[in-house]
Amino acid sequence: MGLAMLDEKEGRLQSAMDEMNRLVSDYPKDVSVLKMRANMEWEHGQLEAALFDLEEVLKLDSQDASSYVMKGDICLELKKKSEAREAYEKAMALGIPRVELADKWKQCK
Repeated sequence: MGLAMLDEKEGRLQSAMDEMNRLVSDYPKDVSVLKMRANMEWEHGQLEAALFDLEEVLKLDSQDASSYVMKGDICLELKKKSEAREAYEKAMALGIPRVELADKWKQCK
């Protein structure tokens, strides 16, 4: 993952994504690899791809509250307000304080 992060930092997005894709191919059930690729995709505007990877993360670890927050954030960007709200509800049920999500929650209405 370090090489992918370095490539991204130095502006070599395609190389970074190629490295992340290789890692996901080699370790398809590694939550940290999938989550990192989702984050990289999100940062570079590949929202649907990021959402897909987060769904895979949550299939593997349904108790990952921060992934639900990330999913909610991406859903908001995609104007999928009901899905964002569901993701934030799950995050709160898993321990994320409601106050931390208050502004995001309001955007779901």
